[in-house]
Amino acid sequence: MSKLIKPAIIAVALLSGIHPAVAATFTYTNIVDSSATYTQPYGINNSGTIVGQVSGGSITGQQTFQYSSGNFTIVTPPGADTSYGVTWGAISNNGEIVGNYVTTGTGLSKGFSDIGGTYSSFAVSGAALTEPTGVNNSGVIVGDYYKNSSYSGFIDTAGAITTISKPTGATFLWATGINDAGTVVGYYRDSSSITHGFTLSGSTFTSFDQPGATGTEIIGINNSGNMLVSSSLGNFFYGGGSFTAISVPGSSDTYIRSLNDSNQIVGSYDTASCGSCGNIGFLATMNASGAPEPGTIELLTGAALAAGAFVRRRTRVV
Repeated sequence: MSKLIKPAIIAVALLSGIHPAVAATFTYTNIVDSSATYTQPYGINNSGTIVGQVSGGSITGQQTFQYSSGNFTIVTPPGADTSYGVTWGAISNNGEIVGNYVTTGTGLSKGFSDIGGTYSSFAVSGAALTEPTGVNNSGVIVGDYYKNSSYSGFIDTAGAITTISKPTGATFLWATGINDAGTVVGYYRDSSSITHGFTLSGSTFTSFDQPGATGTEIIGINNSGNMLVSSSLGNFFYGGGSFTAISVPGSSDTYIRSLNDSNQIVGSYDTASCGSCGNIGFLATMNASGAPEPGTIELLTGAALAAGAFVRRRTRVV
């Protein structure tokens, strides 16, 4: 859950195309690489393939993983300095993976695309950090970059990078996802340091705020228009005009990252021994009936739950 500043009560901007949903309930499953101390999923596609980052244990530095059919594959992009960290941030339904890494010897963070093992890198001109966070089936990539002491959003269409204009008075803006219709989601910080979610469809920019929250962030969107929302009230699946809390049973905090068209959600959570480290990955699967069921945790691998303080979050410099 993001730490948000200053109270405000803001009305939800209603969005068109939201998929109707009954009262949603979810079953939670651990996604853990037994060779690592920290497993942090960041993306999932409709095939159920999960991508993210692992570190600690027998893992050297910080590596990226692909998880499919119960198996982890560790892959490092060419030229990446794993001591700084490599992250796969998203995967499209046709298997394109995007993320970011620090290039060896430069200290600069670049974005990259991986299509079937063929890598291409890119960066926003003059930016110290370029961080892709979403990609759709047309290969359109979105993310954020850090330049001139500020975060801004970008859209990369076939190599042509355009920036997302901040609303009047906004100081920072992060783009976090895109669906196949081209709707971009994310959040921005206004001049009073209050965060607001947004959707961008074509040239139409719409702010989105959860009622009663002191700040709202949209973390992801699928092709039905359902979204992941993080606010001062917690983490939520938003569909059909309703908010359903996403919280791994027994966790001290939960971090939501991505969802697919089956409304499967991935992220990570804290254990009591580790504090705010987000060391355990999870998959939340929507129960088909929509009827309440007890949250369940199934340990898929035998990873040790070790104490620690590291978590690879999207670093914000303010």
